[in-house]
Order: sequence, then structure tokens, then C-alpha cells
Amino acid sequence: MHLADFIESHLDLLVADWIEFARRLTDDSQDLSDEELKDLAAQLMLAIAADLRTPHINVGRIAALHAGRFAGPATISRVARGHAEERHRHGFTLDQMVAEFRALRVSVTRRWTVHADREDLVSTMDELVRFNEALDQALTESIAHYTTQLTRTRDMFAGVIAHDLRSPVQAIAMSAQALRQVRMNPDMTLKLLGRIEVACTRLRLLINDVLDFARTRLGDILPMNLQPASLREIVLCAIDEVSASTPGLRVRKQLGDDNAIGCFDEQRLTQVVVNLLVNAVQHGDPRAEIAVELGGQDEGFAMAVSNHGQTLPPEVLATVFDPLRGAAQGTSAGRVGKGVGLGLYIVREIVRAHGGHVEMQSSGGVTTVRVWLPADDARVSPSPPLPMSEPEP
Repeated sequence: MHLADFIESHLDLLVADWIEFARRLTDDSQDLSDEELKDLAAQLMLAIAADLRTPHINVGRIAALHAGRFAGPATISRVARGHAEERHRHGFTLDQMVAEFRALRVSVTRRWTVHADREDLVSTMDELVRFNEALDQALTESIAHYTTQLTRTRDMFAGVIAHDLRSPVQAIAMSAQALRQVRMNPDMTLKLLGRIEVACTRLRLLINDVLDFARTRLGDILPMNLQPASLREIVLCAIDEVSASTPGLRVRKQLGDDNAIGCFDEQRLTQVVVNLLVNAVQHGDPRAEIAVELGGQDEGFAMAVSNHGQTLPPEVLATVFDPLRGAAQGTSAGRVGKGVGLGLYIVREIVRAHGGHVEMQSSGGVTTVRVWLPADDARVSPSPPLPMSEPEP
């Protein structure tokens, strides 16, 4: 049986091998379905099979490949670039992506050699050479595109951080300069001091998110200081903090009568609620109220933060908790003004560290983030994330 025929007739088996290996590379935080893990595996193998059926090209093709001139079918290039973009978007490292190709090579080679025609050894070896050549082309294309995406993400990260830092630093500088005026009246002094406090709060939130992002991407679990605490008091404290830095903020609270006492990291969960409120302020209708609900549910505690605004499409909801998700969508001025995009990622990591989970829903112009935290006797320690051999920004 020719290799191209084998790939096409055993496509489901080869894709299953791909999924099984890719699943071992991922952790719970990536939360990928089999369909997402499979990605473009079937299309890539079919493209390689089509390449194997084309007339033989001499060794000059290999030289062109190593020189960076991709001489194979455009389909292989397109599929390989799409695979790289998906893997980058879902947080795979470059090493993990390369390992996928290595596993695919082994899977196809081992399974096909059982069916290969051993009487025609020359033909068998020629097909193996051409298969490896096509797979190397796909791998080269994927690495090149992944590297481009990674560079773009890092540039976007630096640009957005600089943008987000500029505004509060400028507010602090201008307020401090105004305070130097000897004849400043007390009311104006208090107003300027209030601006400085708000700017410092914004800086602290941004710095905390960046530090937590760096910690998790380096493979650490966020440190937790679990102590008996009232979830209701945590929510109220976070609302007060955001209200102090957001004039005109209106929050409709439905927190119930129970204090929802549990074993929580009070500071971390305050960070969760603050990030959810800030996200609602940034992306919601400024004229509408933000709703915060709290109650018991399924041997744990449920919290929801809702805002009015545009209904988010499914493709956005699928990646809304991914860090730096805006990198794949460009760096438009509107995107830059919305912040660095780490808030929801940090929310997910803190909730996971408490043994809970978080999800976002959007319909009818209302977007809701729901957080579930287990009661003490239902808490399960989260598994640590995989070490990141090449940390992203």
C-alpha cells in the first residue's frame, strides 16, 4: 500500500494518535476540546498525501526548503500557518508544537511500515523521504509563523503596558506639580490628592496583574493564604475599591443575607472581584448598572458580575480568558485603550487555585461572568501548570 493511500484510509486512527499526544501536552488551564486539539491535523495529513501523489521533484526541492523557499503545495503552507496560529492562541510553547510534529512523524512511520510493500524497498524508502520532506516543510512553516505571532504578541504587550502606565503616571506628575503651588486652597489639595490615590490604585492593579501573569507563565501556582473569611465582605470591599477610582459607578448588589463564610485568600479574591468589575466598566455601557450577585450553589458559592453592552460572539467567548488575546486580532487604537488584557486570565488562575471554575456568557446585550468556589470540604487542590520552557511576555 502506498503511503498516500495509507494516510487517507487510516486518517481517523492517525488523528486519534495526534489528539492523544496533544492532550498529554496540555494542562487544565488550556481547557481544549478534542476538536481544538485536533485542529488542522486531518487537513495537514491530507495535504501531505496529495503532495506524495504529485510527480517526483529532485533534491533541489530539499535545498530550496532548507533555504526557506517553500516549494510544496500552498495547501501545506496554509494549514501549517493555521496550526501555528491556533497553538499560539491556546498557549502552547514552541517546544510543545514541535513535539506534536515529531509525534505525528513517528505515528505515521510506525503504522505505515507494517502495511508497506517490503518487496519494493526502494519505492518504500522514496515515499518515506518524500513524506518527511513534506512534514519538514509544514514544521518549518509552523515555526516561522509561530515565531511571528510570538514577536507580535511581545510587541503588543510592551506597547499596551506603556500606554496603560502613561495615563496614571501623568496624572500623578501633574497633580504633584499643582501641589507645589503655595496658595493652593484645602479643597483643591484634597481633590489633587484624590487623583493621585486613584492613579496609584490603577498602577497597583496593573503591576499585580503583570506579576501574576509572569508567575503563572513560568510554571508557578499562585501562592494562596487560605483563611476563614466572608465572601460577602470581600465583594463589598472590592466594590468600594473600584468605586473610589471610578466616579459615577453604579452597582446593583444582590448578596443575600448569608455572609458566605469559607476558607479563602481574601486578598486574591478581592483581586478577582476588582478585575471583574474593571472589565465590566471597560467593556460595558457606562450609563447602565453593573449587577453583582452572590449565593450558595452545589456545595459551594456562586458569584456573578453582569454588564450591559454588545453581545459577544462565540469565537470571542471561547478565548476571553486567554492572556493577551488581542494579539491575534491586531493592535488597533481601540484595543490599546482597553488595557493589557490580563485581568480575566488572572481571574481564572486565582479561581482555579481555589479549586473553582469560571465562565462567561453573553446574550441579549448582557454579558455575565460566573464564578463558582467550592466549600471547604469540597475543595480539590489544583494541579500545577506545566513548566513553560520558553516563557512568553
